[in-house]
Amino acid sequence: PAQRRVCGAEATHGLAEALRVPGVPLELIVQATSIEGIALVAAGLCPANPTELLESARFDGLLGELRERFDAIVIDSPPAPGMADATLLAQRSDAAIVVVRGDHTSRAKAAAAVATLQRTSTRVLGTLLHGGSGAMAAVHERGERRARGSEGGVP
Repeated sequence: PAQRRVCGAEATHGLAEALRVPGVPLELIVQATSIEGIALVAAGLCPANPTELLESARFDGLLGELRERFDAIVIDSPPAPGMADATLLAQRSDAAIVVVRGDHTSRAKAAAAVATLQRTSTRVLGTLLHGGSGAMAAVHERGERRARGSEGGVP
């Protein structure tokens, strides 16, 4: 839903509907956006069984069709640690970039996300700091250590 808002796309059918209903043409789910050269396949309505849909041959086929039609495909997924969907998507991708919220994500959680992806043999291109600043991230890290009772210097 967030990508649809950012790209200025309409709320229409998305990936979930294309995976649940056989024969949905790409034209029905691929949307033009307000950003030149960018098209979007929105998530669609959250299904009861997202992991099952992402493991399906139908999803693999859809990705194949998208690869034929577009130069590059960017898949936005939920956080990696503990999320089966993120690792399933990473396994079907050429590479991954770990997005870290500077005002929210600790170094340990970011490292766990990278380790989770590497265990699936995913090529991790790097990390992207989003939101906050380095100082805010350091304060968050220090706050986590304080909460655990292991306050030390800010790295």
